[in-house]
Amino acid sequence: MATKAKLTVVLKANETVVAESDDPGLWQQVLAAIQGGGLPAAIKSEVVPLEEFVPSGGGNKSIENFARGLGIQSGILIGAISPSRDAPYLHLDRHCWAQMKKEVPQRGPGSISATGLAGTLLALWFKEAKMDMQATQALAAAVLNTIDFTDKNTSRGIKNTKWLQGRAGGAIVINPAEIVKAQAIARAFCTKQWSEAIRS
Repeated sequence: MATKAKLTVVLKANETVVAESDDPGLWQQVLAAIQGGGLPAAIKSEVVPLEEFVPSGGGNKSIENFARGLGIQSGILIGAISPSRDAPYLHLDRHCWAQMKKEVPQRGPGSISATGLAGTLLALWFKEAKMDMQATQALAAAVLNTIDFTDKNTSRGIKNTKWLQGRAGGAIVINPAEIVKAQAIARAFCTKQWSEAIRS
């Protein structure tokens, strides 16, 4: 018995999935555009430039500056962590998370705790967006919750992350002397390229 194939349209920035849809109408229009060399007029009028694809309350300039500081394209940054000025402030991409878990050691040299990663991303984003708040263990937990993950060793994770410093009330700050390392970790998560970040 023949099975019917499920077709999906996937928008990627390099290897980062930005959006996907299995809407039959959409993939038929995309296929027609590919075969015909252009988008139908009905779709052209609805197309929004990627630079304008910003999560609620995001702020284009802050996202562009954040991406530039990491040395990546803004589309890759948005696809990987969806920075926003609204809680939980970041939404992690499951593909980026899976690649990190695959390439980064779980223990010992080169390992990165889940709270350490979320805290690093939050601290960098809050600084770039000039948000008058600090990353905290509670906020990091909320970010991890966007991929349904719970870190059971939050305090220890921060303590063992050399580029982060814990403060009273569960606050998380980046050690100024280790900012380059923090940026390398953020860049590796977004691009899914971990080898250099782990070695440095």
